[in-house]
Amino acid sequence: MNLAQFVRGSTLGLAFVIAGCAGNPGQKLTSASPLQVAYQEMAADLNADPSLATYEKHLSRELRKDMEADLGPDRDDQIEFLAPPFWYEEVQNFYEGIRDGRQCLTVNGISVDGDPISAGIEYVDEQGAKKIRAVEIALFEQAGELPLEVWCPVRPDEI
Repeated sequence: MNLAQFVRGSTLGLAFVIAGCAGNPGQKLTSASPLQVAYQEMAADLNADPSLATYEKHLSRELRKDMEADLGPDRDDQIEFLAPPFWYEEVQNFYEGIRDGRQCLTVNGISVDGDPISAGIEYVDEQGAKKIRAVEIALFEQAGELPLEVWCPVRPDEI
């Protein structure tokens, strides 16, 4: 099953609305914006330990609670479909900003299936750290269609 098929068939209810991307283990932390740094730290942590327990450390309490109800006993088997860094073969650029009072990061690149992909990730401040509140992904036919500005995901509570 490829990533696009999983996302279309997913009943996780997490705001994975369109289809998806993964992280480049060779990514290095740079002098980047705070949300980009949080994303790159998550990617590095997942590269070292690709488990749901590692991913959950980067999620808000609210998102972890939403996920608990939707994930079964084989939780670690689903990590590559849940965690944005696993969706990308190559990350090309980031956009960060505030939209409607929400802190969002857009990650553009090429998916593991070879499609241009963009992820909108909403972050919240929790316990002195940036934590993921929602994620939405979109696939495009051509790289020129990737967004050139930040966009925020639709959260499950907004549907």
